Amino acid sequence: MMRWALATLWVVISPVAYCANSGSSGFGLHLPSLSFFKDSDDFEVQRIGIGLYPLYSGIDRYSGLKFEKVYYARNAWSADASQLSFVQHQLDANGLGHSISVGVHSLASRDLVVLDTNFSAKIGDGLRSEVFLVRDRVETQQSLTDGVYFNFFGASLEQQITDRFVAIGMLAQQRFSDDNVRDHQRVRVVYDLYPDLGVNTQFRYRQYQNSGSLSVNYFNPDRYAETIIALGARGRISEWSLSGLIGFGRQRVSSDPSLATYLYEFDAKRRFGANDWFRFRVSQARSDGFGSPSYTYQLVELGWLIGFEGAHQ
Repeated sequence: MMRWALATLWVVISPVAYCANSGSSGFGLHLPSLSFFKDSDDFEVQRIGIGLYPLYSGIDRYSGLKFEKVYYARNAWSADASQLSFVQHQLDANGLGHSISVGVHSLASRDLVVLDTNFSAKIGDGLRSEVFLVRDRVETQQSLTDGVYFNFFGASLEQQITDRFVAIGMLAQQRFSDDNVRDHQRVRVVYDLYPDLGVNTQFRYRQYQNSGSLSVNYFNPDRYAETIIALGARGRISEWSLSGLIGFGRQRVSSDPSLATYLYEFDAKRRFGANDWFRFRVSQARSDGFGSPSYTYQLVELGWLIGFEGAHQ
């Protein structure tokens, strides 16, 4: 029934989506989208999806439906789920606009309405804002078994202080279905070392506090804080648009001694033909986690976006 409701939502919203996607008369396919996650606790998540976008004009401008199969595993335990979502991406060259995903995630005969939405806009001279709302399951073995989910909402401000200097601040709150409330604060400062080469340095700080006591479902210390200094770069090589980041820092859990942490990210995309896109992302990080003070994870995402007759950027 919830899937039929989602399909009905698409029928109702599509005229609005068409207006927002002005000038687009193409059809797009996500064929396929793939995601692979694994951590040092031997927890794995694999996602395989296909998207059907009747309104498609490029990698950042499309509307339609997406279906995913999700496979969870840890040692001898495993579970699988399915998700059907209405999605709409409407972003300009500066990354301003909105991204919406509203769906139904079905796991072990339990349905959960899930959301992943953000809206960003310029609100002043060199100042832009973003608001977001995410609703999803907590992806650990015990949380999936017990049906634990969260609502995560907040806002950020980004100020262009000089031509080379940008500061971003974020405040957010995460409410878990087990009544735990987590307050988030984040600061990021970016300085362009070599603008012509796309090289920058970044200072990143994030912390959060939990209202609930330690849980068997997921990692929730009283307080967590992390500081990272990173080097980032973006540019083009032939037909590829590339970006990456390497960062190292320290983390602290409650009153424990601080420990080393790191973060690696890489993103590549290429346009083929009139409007077909391939995108590849990979990230790896180390932080204090649910099962170990040396928790690490790896995430790989890739996908093809294929545009058909009438599609254009």
